[in-house]
Amino acid sequence: MIRPKLVILQLGVNDLKSLGLISDYERVVERSFTNTPQIAKTFANADKEVLALMVFPTGDISIPRMLIWSDKIEKGINKYNLNRATINEPNVLVVNVDHLFDKNLSLHKDALHLNGLGYERLNTHIAPTIAELLELE
Repeated sequence: MIRPKLVILQLGVNDLKSLGLISDYERVVERSFTNTPQIAKTFANADKEVLALMVFPTGDISIPRMLIWSDKIEKGINKYNLNRATINEPNVLVVNVDHLFDKNLSLHKDALHLNGLGYERLNTHIAPTIAELLELE
């Protein structure tokens, strides 16, 4: 059985992308607000270090996605990230990585996902934090 000491959470964007189609903006955002801290707390209560990443800025919106894309998605991501920053649980560290990707479309595979270079940049940025968290044990 795998028993990790550290869990990295990158949650929310798949729920939030639906804001372009769903009329109940508040329900989607509130559900995301509730789910992420509960998931983080579950791992933290199981004696895991948790690194919770904020949702990355979106990449280039493809033509088919433009048909359903809405400014509500960006607003939802911003609101979600502000809420995520308030997670205050032992063993949970929230990390904002927006500055690594903002306006740099060369690091995105598509609107929601990073490409190889994006993940290299992310890994380089969080590696020292991971090492620090794992040394605490």
